[in-house]
Amino acid sequence: MVLDGDYYSTFWILGVTCCGGIVTMILLAFFIKYDKIIPMKIVYVTGNMQKVADARARLDRHGMSVEQQKVNTLEIQSDSIAEIARHKAQQAYEIIGKPLVVNDAGWIIPALKGFPGPYMRYINEWLTASDLLALMKDKSDRSIVLKEVLAYHDGKKISVFEKDTFGTIVESPRGGGGQESDKVVCLDVASGKTIAEQLDEDVGSDPIDQDTVWDIFVKAMKV
Repeated sequence: MVLDGDYYSTFWILGVTCCGGIVTMILLAFFIKYDKIIPMKIVYVTGNMQKVADARARLDRHGMSVEQQKVNTLEIQSDSIAEIARHKAQQAYEIIGKPLVVNDAGWIIPALKGFPGPYMRYINEWLTASDLLALMKDKSDRSIVLKEVLAYHDGKKISVFEKDTFGTIVESPRGGGGQESDKVVCLDVASGKTIAEQLDEDVGSDPIDQDTVWDIFVKAMKV
């Protein structure tokens, strides 16, 4: 991870003030050598305020803050969610010129041969919850996978982190919160509630008490 000028300035002043030039050089050598120092602030490129809220809820527990940046990027047509996120990260970095994070997600339904994959946003615009259930008529396998992908551009390279969360598609729409797909997907086995029902209870769009792709990202940065 590349440290920006503010980090170097801070440690330079700290070294000079407290211990003199020798310690200053040792501090600088340490931070130059090890490029996996966790920044206190993450620049998150998204226009979705709910995503920002979810990220802040996750990163706050690690002592990290989130700075939202809105950047217009072109989404490539690809069946790979990771490739889409990687492309977004590169575009965004070329525009704002500093380390940043972007993320993307998609639903994978094994009974429908992986449909809709990265195209869930369009499906939510075109189909209702009932339409989605109609696609599952007579399907014995009602499993669904939420694939979350986070791409981090550190100024040198792009690192991609992925997390799969497994759930089921319920028999009838339940709840009013979120998008159409949220009314038919249950990711919380313990409660059996759909994402929409949990949103109705103001749990948030990240109601599952388990690690998300954000937690995986932080753990990787600590290694």
